[in-house]
Amino acid sequence: FLDANTLNSYINCLDRWGAAQSANSAENLLEKMTNQEQFSGIKIPRGFKIPLPNAGTYNSVMALWALVGGSEGQNGVNDVYSSLEQQLASVRSDDECLVRPNIETFKTLLAVNSVVDGHFSLEQAKLWLDKIRQKSDIICGVTFVPDADVYNAALSLLP
Repeated sequence: FLDANTLNSYINCLDRWGAAQSANSAENLLEKMTNQEQFSGIKIPRGFKIPLPNAGTYNSVMALWALVGGSEGQNGVNDVYSSLEQQLASVRSDDECLVRPNIETFKTLLAVNSVVDGHFSLEQAKLWLDKIRQKSDIICGVTFVPDADVYNAALSLLP
């Protein structure tokens, strides 16, 4: 049985190839899942479609981009998040295919965007916490309340 969680597991295994190559491959699979296109790396039985992504799919791809580090990793994470926002904008709010970001999504955004020139930036962390609060209110309809886990996320990618 092939579902989004099965493909999320596949994406999580991609980090064995090298960060940038893995992140690119994972993002390609995410795009194929979003557009319901065949993916050359996975054989889909006749009569079945590749599954639509879920929040875990976006989080897995973002996590791989976060491993790349630097501005390339930051841009990759932000690009994947932007594609999630675009997906949200393109479907009706009552659509069952609607994928919303979750706490893991926001923690990854905070982690990669709180780093400037390889160092933690308190100003960037504050800026992104405010952005995440706004995004959570608008997109998820839930007030984002950071806890210790969220604050630690900002420091998690530092060497």
